[in-house]
Amino acid sequence: MHVLIIPTGIYPMCRRPLDCIFEQHQAEALQAAGMQVGVLSAGVITTRYLGRRFPYQRHDQVNGIPVFRSHRRVYLPARWESSAVSAERNYRRLKPLFAEYVAAHGLPDIIHGHNMRAGGQVARRLADDFAVPYVITEHTGTYVADPSSAWADREILLEAAAGARTAIAVSNQMADTLRGVLGEVTTVVVVPNVADSKLLATPFKGTEAGFTIVGLGNLISSKNYSLLLEAFVAAEIPSDSQLLIGGEGPKSRELARLANSLGLADRVRLTGYLSRDQVVELMQSADLFAHPSNSESFGVVLIEAMAIGLPVLATASSGPLDIVTPDVGLLTHVGDVGAFADGLSEMYRRRAEFDPERIREACRARFGPDAFAARMLEIYKEATS
Repeated sequence: MHVLIIPTGIYPMCRRPLDCIFEQHQAEALQAAGMQVGVLSAGVITTRYLGRRFPYQRHDQVNGIPVFRSHRRVYLPARWESSAVSAERNYRRLKPLFAEYVAAHGLPDIIHGHNMRAGGQVARRLADDFAVPYVITEHTGTYVADPSSAWADREILLEAAAGARTAIAVSNQMADTLRGVLGEVTTVVVVPNVADSKLLATPFKGTEAGFTIVGLGNLISSKNYSLLLEAFVAAEIPSDSQLLIGGEGPKSRELARLANSLGLADRVRLTGYLSRDQVVELMQSADLFAHPSNSESFGVVLIEAMAIGLPVLATASSGPLDIVTPDVGLLTHVGDVGAFADGLSEMYRRRAEFDPERIREACRARFGPDAFAARMLEIYKEATS
């Protein structure tokens, strides 16, 4: 099976290593399963790089996968450009690149676009022009947090999905939203995101003494790390327990002030930006991963923690409902400080019940590369039959 992936934006490279990381993990899982995989990447170089050189390779190899790129500069914030205009401009750049890709690697059996407003639009146009079937995976978190946003985008979602053999949602709640918006236009199925194979091979260490909780993500309102701080101070856990929160964002200073006001300055550390290796080190040496988010389309950080063998405590915020089971952790009510504090207390009391290797194997069985590739192969075969 020859699969050409159209990611949401800039496929990972040295300057932007975390862009489209979900698409990268999926592409590498498909390749490891024996499929021929290529990537056609379009996106914008934003005003953040105005006046600065932004080097990228038109023809590249990322972990053995051929990547063909064409990006364009914008001089106003990217959000000011409508999805339809952005998709049209991206397609104009990618159409000739598709011909170059085919000349070098052959015609793909199927095109896999990511996000209907972005890669899905390009996939539809390529399918129309070159008679190659396509499928789309939808990741957009706002469609779960606020289903009305999906209805507001209904016209462009219908346009992207109209010719798709299958629309893939990363969680059941995402699938419910898409089924309502798309109606009978195409079949919607659920395929979770894939756990990073490197994390599944990373040894778990844990702490030798005390109790260390970690959180990780963008420090924005929807992630609700203030709830985690308030629950941490209220939880029945040892007084020397530590809380480490990795990531950066507009709520960073506010969270630091809250930690100080709660008397947690010596027990809480906001690490700021972390490299991929630093993220792994953070999770390796913890006892519990805590995720207090108000809404998640999926919750990749949860399966990353589980891949290392770390038990998890999360709010029942859409995506985590499909991830967190009693053998790997607990779920609590969204936005409930008391419930999250009780969850922290319970996870501390039951810490000996959560075996790292069992958590890792549960993650591998449900979200590992082999499980993902097998499910996608079924979808691809059905789409091309």
